Amino acid sequence: MRKTTILITLTVLIMLVSRQLILVEGEFEFQTNYRIILHKDSSATWVVELSTPLSSEEDKADFQEFMESADTVSMLSSFESTVESMVRKASSSTG
Repeated sequence: MRKTTILITLTVLIMLVSRQLILVEGEFEFQTNYRIILHKDSSATWVVELSTPLSSEEDKADFQEFMESADTVSMLSSFESTVESMVRKASSSTG
């Protein structure tokens, strides 16, 4: 049951942040914030936020161009592998 809960949580998380994954590769500096919400039933909700400042119209245009040409499928796969590794480590640490 716990593994199912983690898998469902990760699936939802990946769907929610998939539009943000484009920040992982490219010329933009970004900040990643992780928030892990622990529930009474021993499950956890992971929230991953990626952000980058777009302070000028040129930054916005460059970012828009980058979004349109990004290979989101491979970035999602890479992100999914990273999150799965983090969850495995957390799970083995907490039992």
